[in-house]
This record gives sequence, structure tokens and C-alpha cells, in this order.
Amino acid sequence: MMSVNRFAGLRLALLRSIEAAFALWTALTVSGCEWANRIAGVSPQQTVQQLGRQQQVQLVENRLIDAGFKAISAKSPEDFNKIQSLPPLELTYRIDATGKLVYYYADPYYCYCLFRGDEAAYQRYEAMKTSAQQARSESHAEAIRKAEEKATEAQTMGPFGIDSPFGGAGPGASFFAY
Repeated sequence: MMSVNRFAGLRLALLRSIEAAFALWTALTVSGCEWANRIAGVSPQQTVQQLGRQQQVQLVENRLIDAGFKAISAKSPEDFNKIQSLPPLELTYRIDATGKLVYYYADPYYCYCLFRGDEAAYQRYEAMKTSAQQARSESHAEAIRKAEEKATEAQTMGPFGIDSPFGGAGPGASFFAY
């Protein structure tokens, strides 16, 4: 009888050790990225914001390419220094030697490249940006309209169903049916 209890005790101790090891492994795995970010001095919120910023930059760069801007990658340290000398992630312009406007967008953070376009490309980019803003505005207005419809519908139905406040289907309706 004593050996069965001893075996059960050993089994329970082993299970507790396995559970503790698993909990420790899970905690270290989940918090590993957090520790790495803390060592680097980056908070989890900054990491999320950085990811969001990178996606925004990618969206802008895709629009620039669609509008006709040419992407020029840095192939040498001199090219990279030129890209870094321009305002980062800003669409700027300069007048070239022939007197024409040339637009630049420098990305020294993600693609290490320069986007270069003429006045026509810039106008197409602005038109694309404006249409995207209008689409977002229309989408936002549609979401507000749907939310208002749902709120109005909920107010007319009441808390106990369509024939509220006392009739129709709703909580307790079956208790009153005879």
C-alpha cells in the first residue's frame, strides 16, 4: 500500500515539474521579443507604430511608381549619402539644369532608394492621393450611416423584441404563453 502512494507522489511531482518547465518555456518564448526590444530601447507600441509607418511608406512608394516616378536604388555608398542628404520620406522638388521641375522622394530607411518624377508624374500622384482620400471619406460616411441605422433600429425594437415593451418574442415570452 505504501509503494502505491509513493509512486503516486512521484508521478504528481513529475507532472508538476513538467508543468513548471512548460510554463517557463512559454513565458520565455512569448517574452523573448519583448526582452530584445527592451534591450534595444524599443517599446512594443513603437514596434507596432514602426510597422504601421513602414506600411504607409510602402503605400506612398507604390503610388509614386504607379504615377510614373522612377525608383533609383542606391548602388554605392556615394548614392546612399546622396539619398540621406535629401529630406527623408518627403516629396520635394528641385529645378534641374534645363529649368524643369523634378520631384524627389528619398527613402533612406526601408528601400534605400530615390523616387524621381516629372511634373506629369507628380500631377498623377496628387490625383491618386485625392481619389484615395475621397474613397476613405466615402467609406467612413457609409460606416457612420450604417451605425446610425442600427442604432435607430435598436431603439425602435426595444430591449425585448419587435413588439416591445411587453409583447412579441423576447426574454420570458414562453413563461406568459398559456
